[in-house]
Amino acid sequence: MERVRGGTCIGLVIEIWTSPKVVSVNMGRKPPFAYSHYPLWTPFSTNLILPQGAEYTLEFLTGLLNSDCAFSWFRRHAKRRGAGVEINGGHLRAFPVPDITSEALGEFRLRAKDEIETLVSRIFKQLTSSSLFVDHHLS
Repeated sequence: MERVRGGTCIGLVIEIWTSPKVVSVNMGRKPPFAYSHYPLWTPFSTNLILPQGAEYTLEFLTGLLNSDCAFSWFRRHAKRRGAGVEINGGHLRAFPVPDITSEALGEFRLRAKDEIETLVSRIFKQLTSSSLFVDHHLS
């Protein structure tokens, strides 16, 4: 994307809101992560993760970031705020995402990645088929 002096190109700003992304609140007891393949506008107190390559799917990142292992890492590295933690962009950039493309890791890692993606997709489908979920992008 093209950058302009003193700010960011309007196209980049629009892309942030319209691109597929993983979203999380900045602060909470255990901040949840969710993904959206549709345009999504959020307040300033959220983290937006826009995958730059095809290496990690939104489903994989969502499952990984919602795991107990990830929460344990964030509790050790993020700021403590009351009963919860504050996760900012610096913490997310520092989070150790496993290299799932390495052949040295073997078949196990690829199976684990596939299982995480399948489980997260299944949860998403269950939530979106619920009568409580309103799909505004189709309206």
